[in-house]
Amino acid sequence: MGPDRKGGAVRTVRVRGFATARAALGDRLWELPAAPDGVRIDRLLARLAARCPRLAPLLPTCRIFVNDEPARSLETRVRPGDEITLHPPYSGG
Repeated sequence: MGPDRKGGAVRTVRVRGFATARAALGDRLWELPAAPDGVRIDRLLARLAARCPRLAPLLPTCRIFVNDEPARSLETRVRPGDEITLHPPYSGG
């Protein structure tokens, strides 16, 4: 866990989207508060979807990764300093 801007411990979970999820997030990285013991992915994403309504319809089809590893379930707890990435279906070559 690294320092935050004020020199204290990191207290947020970062959420980054790709493709249409990135657009739904306003083309930005979100940092959401999380308790030291963590928060379930589904609850964190529900809070984010309330702030970014265009994200809500994409979530059921997104592959979700935590720190570059596939999330085991939406009940997985993430802790401050973790990063969630949202990957909607996309194709390309």
